Amino acid sequence: MPNKPVTMNKLRTIIRLYGGGKGVKSIRSMSWTSRNTIKKYIQVRHSLKMTYEEFQRKRDSELHHLFCVKERPV
Repeated sequence: MPNKPVTMNKLRTIIRLYGGGKGVKSIRSMSWTSRNTIKKYIQVRHSLKMTYEEFQRKRDSELHHLFCVKERPV
């Protein structure tokens, strides 16, 4: 299922595990998500320069907009 965004619950799990020091391969086996997808979401979080606390305070709709919605060219 290419290009299918993960649920916000799974996104929160990925970021929590990564913040806890787990590696991409460990996260992959725990979350049943591809390594490339995990790397993509970790990269997006780093590009947003968002702390883990800021990430946790976001609502699911805000996270969906930040992580899953691509800006369309005008």
